[in-house]
Amino acid sequence: MKMLSIQSRILKACHSITQYYTLLIFLIGSTIPAMAYDVDPELLKKVKLVQEGGETIVEVSMAGLLSLALERSTIADMLEINKQIAEEALAAAREIYNPVFKTSIGLSRNVSVTGTNLSGEVLGGFGIMGPGYLTPALSPFLSFLAADSTALSATWSKKLTTGITYQLSYQKISQTTSQASFENEDDTFESWSKVDDPLYIDNLSAAVNIPIFQDWGEINRFPEFQSEIALSQNEMQSRKSKLELLNLIANIYWDLVGVQQNIQTLESSIKLAQQFLTDTQTRHRMGVLDIIEVKQSESRLAAVKQSKLLEVFKKSQIEDQIRAALNLSDLPYGYKATEKMRIRHSIPDFKSLLNVIYQKNQDIQLLNSAVRLNELSRKVAENKAEPDLDISLVYQMNGYGKDTTKASGSMSESKLHNYQVGLNWQIPLFDKVTPQKISQATLERSRLNLQIENQKSQLKVELQAILRNLKLAIQGIKLAQNTVSLVEELLRKETEKFNLGNNTSFRISQVQQDLTDARKNEILASIQYEKAYLALLVITETIFPAYQLKD
Repeated sequence: MKMLSIQSRILKACHSITQYYTLLIFLIGSTIPAMAYDVDPELLKKVKLVQEGGETIVEVSMAGLLSLALERSTIADMLEINKQIAEEALAAAREIYNPVFKTSIGLSRNVSVTGTNLSGEVLGGFGIMGPGYLTPALSPFLSFLAADSTALSATWSKKLTTGITYQLSYQKISQTTSQASFENEDDTFESWSKVDDPLYIDNLSAAVNIPIFQDWGEINRFPEFQSEIALSQNEMQSRKSKLELLNLIANIYWDLVGVQQNIQTLESSIKLAQQFLTDTQTRHRMGVLDIIEVKQSESRLAAVKQSKLLEVFKKSQIEDQIRAALNLSDLPYGYKATEKMRIRHSIPDFKSLLNVIYQKNQDIQLLNSAVRLNELSRKVAENKAEPDLDISLVYQMNGYGKDTTKASGSMSESKLHNYQVGLNWQIPLFDKVTPQKISQATLERSRLNLQIENQKSQLKVELQAILRNLKLAIQGIKLAQNTVSLVEELLRKETEKFNLGNNTSFRISQVQQDLTDARKNEILASIQYEKAYLALLVITETIFPAYQLKD
């Protein structure tokens, strides 16, 4: 007996230790989420955290979730970068009309041969060799002339949008000339000797180039126009991507709403099945019902609990989709949708909606911008087919002197000035490339027009399908609501019969299952309606004002 008592105490102590460690592990586990999850404070300002069933839940509305999508999605960041690139390209295209100022300074030496006597023969002339007689003179073996100069220049130029180019240049030059020679073939170079005094030269020139046919007028602004169209295309593509993102997130959100409603429905079914099981167990103990009826009720309760578990698993998958799409890995809580499903009765007619879609649809707008680019390409090709005729005018004022002051002062002497008037004319004869480019642009325009008409046709069919789905969804909701009412009444009557002993638990389980299915069908019909209405908001691009989103 004493041994049994000792064993009993040991078992109790082990049991106490086990309970202690279990409690300790539970407490540590419950503190891990708070320690591991470092949530961005700015993100916490945009969501609402609530405690529900002992867990932290993130309550999100449709507007709040869509707003987070536009702010936190990596797609939004990439779209912003693309916009900045397009803006920089436009700014660069406009820079070609700004004045350009260039300065330069340089030192140069040019050595040239001015005379050769490689054979060493007498080439002409006489030299005095002694009194009373003359001897022939020999020229040097090689003679050189070196020109050293220093030049400082500044040039201002500007191109107008008409194609006219202006240029104004000022140059200051100082130069000296030196000479040297090799008298004989085997001589070595000794030094240079100056030929003249340093000369200072000032030049002030003005030039203008005027295109007559080719490159005249608005054609010079085409790079700017192309950059503007590219920027608008970027904005259109950005809006299109945002619409696709909002459509994706909103569909996921309605899936979350549907799963939540299904879980609530199944929880009600669990309560109903639990109550029915309690009733059958009580009657079994009283000897009124057979054990088979109790087992049938237990089976029904287990099936409903299994269905709820599957819906909870679906909810977790949807929450993972939201975290991945919105880059919300640092908000690892459950989500609770707060949006209420409702039927909208004020939907515009088909014709007015179609006109709005044609005006706002980004695919049509992108095609229209492609048409504008095509028009520019055609005009560029037609410009190349024009004769290339330019008039150029240059006038240069020159001044020379022994210093910079003298050189600048002598620039007023008009007889020292230079001028040039030129006419450059190039006729594109036998050019086969340009006509082909014009023809290519014309065919491209026809293709774009067909694409626009095809896109309009697709949008028309899509709008018809959306409005049809809305009507069918409303009918489905009404039918599902009627079915729920009928099955609820049927369940009430079947339960009354069961209480009187005229029914079985199997029949009650069937009707309970029918009621659960009817309620889930009502939820499904409501979700289908919300998704159809969402498609209408997206195709008309009214989803932005509908949920107060930044356009």
